Amino acid sequence: VYNFTKYNIKETNTRLTKTTDGKNLTQKFDYFLIGSDQVWNYKFPRFSVLDFAPYAPSRRVISYAASVGLNKIEDSYSNLFSLQLSRFKSISVRENEVEDKIKKLANKDVITVLDPTMLLSQTEWNLVAKKAKATLPKEFVLTYFLGKPTSVQRKYIAKYCEDNNYELVELNNPDNIYWDYDPSCFVKSFKFAKAVFTDSFHGAVFSIIYHKYFELFQRNQGGVTMNSRLNTLLNHFDLNDRWYDGEQKNNINYAELENIIEAKRDKSEAFLRNNLGID
Repeated sequence: VYNFTKYNIKETNTRLTKTTDGKNLTQKFDYFLIGSDQVWNYKFPRFSVLDFAPYAPSRRVISYAASVGLNKIEDSYSNLFSLQLSRFKSISVRENEVEDKIKKLANKDVITVLDPTMLLSQTEWNLVAKKAKATLPKEFVLTYFLGKPTSVQRKYIAKYCEDNNYELVELNNPDNIYWDYDPSCFVKSFKFAKAVFTDSFHGAVFSIIYHKYFELFQRNQGGVTMNSRLNTLLNHFDLNDRWYDGEQKNNINYAELENIIEAKRDKSEAFLRNNLGID
């Protein structure tokens, strides 16, 4: 993972621990994009005012697909969100469920856009997968769980593998060889999987990108539902039947779905171009 970051992501040496740490950055960058995955999830211990780039000049801060990760913003955080978001040049979010709330707190227009991973086509993601140094079974089912599936759910997945003569590859499981996969191996796993079972937003996203049969599982974090991002994703593409219910699903018409993705991709890219002054 660290080597992937070293060779693929250009970072500054600045580490932000307080608002004054970012002052030097304002001379190096024209805009500050805030996003995206659960960047405004106030349940996370690392959440702070720094997630709104308070050091950046007003009207040079933009959010792209900023995610709260929850289905609401509690009143105790309203003042923080309102004060910081009112400074933003423009705001886009990932969840429909918080769009209206953010709009009221910021007192400006807000739109819902695609997750940035979906701005790239399957062909472009193949360039990432090509770098993977990963050995995978010839035919396999992929699981990617951030929570813990129940014993009943595990049996259901095992039976799917058995019925189709597929091996099982489990990402995010410290007990197997796939635990330390880097992002390129992650993408490659989705590319070659025969089916995907996941409770992860990005597990669903890469299943869609690679046109996979997939099923989604409910996940809670400390008693709080984590499905707001998934609900928006499924509503975007009319895939609400993908929730696990113990019954195998129909195959997805990806030829039709690609037309929807392309239209939403155009809208999302237009938001970026318009706000970054890109012709």
